[in-house]
Amino acid sequence: MLGDLDKSIEFLKKFLALCEETENKSKAGEAHKQLAETHSKNGDVHQAIKHLEDLLNIANEERNKPAQADAFLKLGLLYYQEGIVRKSVDCLQKHFELARADSEESKNQKLIDRARVNLGIAQANTMIENYKYLVLNDLNGLLDWKIRRQMKR
Repeated sequence: MLGDLDKSIEFLKKFLALCEETENKSKAGEAHKQLAETHSKNGDVHQAIKHLEDLLNIANEERNKPAQADAFLKLGLLYYQEGIVRKSVDCLQKHFELARADSEESKNQKLIDRARVNLGIAQANTMIENYKYLVLNDLNGLLDWKIRRQMKR
């Protein structure tokens, strides 16, 4: 199986080179997308992220919102997988905003809901580290937080 992925990467790199040679940006974006997916399956997250960033640059140049949304989603998920939660939240926030803007026209509520859930999970994980610190190291801080929370109600 890995040999097949390596061959796929080799062919996709050739395809990308042809796209760049002919200055076909939309096809080059597709090549970057396919390379990112193949590298991700092959366990090379660093290369997958690099190709998704290249895809995002092309999508931004061409103002291709669906490609931007797709790149932000995949980058957000890969950053999350790598434990880079802050970058993950930023990308998933942008994906959510693009999904909402795009879906107003098509009324695709499922896409918006999936984007909202992905963003919510990533955001919650940024907060959990602070909570764990309070529970494990700062009992007074935890009690202050709890009291302030109760007073708001």
